[in-house]
Amino acid sequence: MYWGTTHWDFNCEGDQRWPDKPWITYNRQPGHNGCGYLIYPGPGGTPLSSIRLELVRDGIEDYEYLYLLRQMLRAAGAKTPEPLRKQAMAELNIDPEVLVDNMVFTENPAKILHARKRIAELIEQLATLVAS
Repeated sequence: MYWGTTHWDFNCEGDQRWPDKPWITYNRQPGHNGCGYLIYPGPGGTPLSSIRLELVRDGIEDYEYLYLLRQMLRAAGAKTPEPLRKQAMAELNIDPEVLVDNMVFTENPAKILHARKRIAELIEQLATLVAS
């Protein structure tokens, strides 16, 4: 759960609003600039996504990939060749070069994209086994 998504306190004071006045990027909590800004008010009230929101979405999608990989591995069961099973288990254990915990993780997007690609390929291979 995210504590706030539209914490625009300084940007909602007075009669004028963005884009008629400059956006104030800080909030009342020192050291938390931008915290609570998942969406921004766009022209005409259209919500605009933030990078934070897009990263939350990416994290949810990564979780779904791992969940689907686990489900497909279970569904394929004994049909799964041992090398494929080992590859899937290695991905489910998450490569420490990608992620160890919430404090130790790669900042190299290529490593993350490569891990996602490997997982997607495994899901497709397992889906073929399940369908056969």
